[in-house]
Amino acid sequence: MAGPLSEAQLARMQGDWDAANYLVVGQIYLHVHALMHGRTGADRFHVHAVPDAEALIRRCDTQLARHHDYVRDHLDDIPEVRDWVWTD
Repeated sequence: MAGPLSEAQLARMQGDWDAANYLVVGQIYLHVHALMHGRTGADRFHVHAVPDAEALIRRCDTQLARHHDYVRDHLDDIPEVRDWVWTD
């Protein structure tokens, strides 16, 4: 390849680096977290069974579709996301 990279090539390269860095940070966090808390097995993820997984999946799919439509109609997030504030 001769000459400087195009804007499209630079943007693609930046996206690849961003994705790679995101994955690396996540992997480091999971490894360090397991070592710090002495839980190297699957129990460190605090995964619990969902009594009615199908109902949860339907609810999530419904919310995602609602969010999708709302954003396109209003060019803003759904109110419960937009107005959310952190509380202790």
